Amino acid sequence: MTGFTALTQPITLLPGIGTQTANHLKKLGLVTIQDLVFHLPHRYEDRTRFSAIGALSPENQVLIKGTIQIADISGKGRKSLICRITDGTGFINLRFFHFSASQFKTFKPGTHISCYGEVRQGYMGLEMMHPNTAFSRIWRNR
Repeated sequence: MTGFTALTQPITLLPGIGTQTANHLKKLGLVTIQDLVFHLPHRYEDRTRFSAIGALSPENQVLIKGTIQIADISGKGRKSLICRITDGTGFINLRFFHFSASQFKTFKPGTHISCYGEVRQGYMGLEMMHPNTAFSRIWRNR
């Protein structure tokens, strides 16, 4: 089979692609190996470069790091955990509507944190709602 002929073959010829997976891929319009090769992401997220908090603007997806100044539970409306962090260039609030007691205990003032999310304009300044915790790292000075 030549390279071009292989691209026109059904994706079910690939190891690990069974009937169920093929049906899911078909819903995305992916039927041939060529369809799969040219199926590209619809956006690119750079989670490798830290942005200075003072240079942030709303509607940008960014990776930031800083030190927690304040962590408190807001009782206005629906309860939320709010953490104010700074990196020396500015501050931003992290807002969590779904949080646990252990999260609240972990996010103590002086704790360093990095997280990724969308910056929004809130009533107390810039904020991130539920930053991506899969990319958060927490460490403490010892």
